[in-house]
Amino acid sequence: MDAKPEPTTDSVPYKPPHLQVKGDYILREKIGGGSSSAVWRANHRYSVNEDVALKQVYLSKLTPTLKLSLDCEIKFLSTVHHPNIIRLFDFFQVCVPCRFS
Repeated sequence: MDAKPEPTTDSVPYKPPHLQVKGDYILREKIGGGSSSAVWRANHRYSVNEDVALKQVYLSKLTPTLKLSLDCEIKFLSTVHHPNIIRLFDFFQVCVPCRFS
């Protein structure tokens, strides 16, 4: 039986071979979502022992009004600190490489 590498908090990021990475986050399991987004249980590459919720938004599926709403949500969550409201740690955009046929 092969031994699995143990997660570490060193300066070397841990990424199990079967999991996806988005930005600096390792996606563990999908825990929710809808037609324009998905929510994942994830870990930061350097803090694998702490779970976070990662909301993946498919920008191509958003109307201009929904994009504006997303901008408002990010601005609001980045300023509010309340025990009953999720805390925004980070936000980023992952660029998808162009494919030419």
